[in-house]
Amino acid sequence: MQKKLITTLCSILISTSCYATTYENAEDGSDLKWHIYDNRPKGAAIANVYDEDRESQVIELSGKRTRNGFVLGSWGGKRAWNNTEETLAKWSMNYSENFVVYFHVKTSQGYRYLYYTATDSNWGINKNIHYIHHGLGKKAKNGEWQSFSRDLQADLQEFEKDNKILSVNGFFIRGSGRVDDIEMTQPNADTSTDIGFDSETEQRLIADQFISIFENGVTSIQYNYAEDIGDGRGITAGRAGFTSATGDMLVVINKYTELKPDNSLTKYTDELVHLVKLRYEIGDRKGSGSTERLGGLIQAWKETSRDPLFRDVQDQVVDEMYFDTAVEKAKSIDAKLPLTLLCLYDANIMHGESGLEELVSKTNQKMAAKNDFDEISWIKSFNATRKKTMQADSSWKYATTRVDELNDLIKSENYHLKPFKMVIENYEDETHYLPVYPRR
Repeated sequence: MQKKLITTLCSILISTSCYATTYENAEDGSDLKWHIYDNRPKGAAIANVYDEDRESQVIELSGKRTRNGFVLGSWGGKRAWNNTEETLAKWSMNYSENFVVYFHVKTSQGYRYLYYTATDSNWGINKNIHYIHHGLGKKAKNGEWQSFSRDLQADLQEFEKDNKILSVNGFFIRGSGRVDDIEMTQPNADTSTDIGFDSETEQRLIADQFISIFENGVTSIQYNYAEDIGDGRGITAGRAGFTSATGDMLVVINKYTELKPDNSLTKYTDELVHLVKLRYEIGDRKGSGSTERLGGLIQAWKETSRDPLFRDVQDQVVDEMYFDTAVEKAKSIDAKLPLTLLCLYDANIMHGESGLEELVSKTNQKMAAKNDFDEISWIKSFNATRKKTMQADSSWKYATTRVDELNDLIKSENYHLKPFKMVIENYEDETHYLPVYPRR
């Protein structure tokens, strides 16, 4: 996957037309956009470092508690953002001590500092009229990565109803810790589909990485993965576990061959066609899993995956065969929540379109019998139906952990796929923080 799907179009151009302006994601390896605006006492430092938990570059700020201050942007001049279009601020941070985050804004009534601390209450307007306070909650300094989103215009008007932001100029912070993904967007920017999320959002990145964990064991998309895992589906390969027995591997190779006829995979297409016919026309599922005439395919797939065009083809097939059909299925049940779409998308990757259709049909029948439809109940019923189906299949019965993790998202009420920490109990408490923004 490309670095930070949510900012792929924005980070290079710094353009509001992309729905978000990214000011810092640390992936350039530099800290030159930052400055120490309060170096008393001396010794404050800024560094671009690799964060093990986040699995990406971040900005590390160190000093004497809240006595030192750091700034991205400025009060004015050339370094100021002068962002006149966007007032929704988003950022991620990992702090275990007190901090103060400030946004410097120019308003119709003069400049203001909207500032935020790890408290449960809002103090409002400071004695100095230029400062307006809101609390982020005491857990904001719990020593774990957290993401925050604040509508600066709403925060301003909560205490100054007749005031209006004219521009946002910079992000200021006091305290030692780490920050990442600082951006501005429009409060009403709609980058999602009418049922959940779109291919350019953070939610899609979370969904793809969730699936990658259970398909390939890592969050980074494994285009070059290929092996016979002994599940009766022949060779499993690529970012979505395309298989030689079920036809999706054939689709990938055919699409790639249309664009690049001279490739090392095209020689396997006749055998792949034969295997697909065995499975779907003759009903010989065991025979379709044969790899006898696929010698060298695994190595050829790995080598071909170095070609960006082949990786793009894999992305295209995933969208056409799995994501887009999951979107259509979500629309058919009038689903709106990103979590519902993830459940359908993940099931489609594992069970295929016909398998997804059967799971949705069974779930709809159960919900109709209860005559008590709501989306959360539907997700729970769908996951229960899917888990029961998996437990009855010898090749899937040990993979039900992925459904358990989806149910954990329901329990935590993370219906909108906000960044989260996932601890997989059946995998020896393997821990992931999603999303992970890949290093360049």
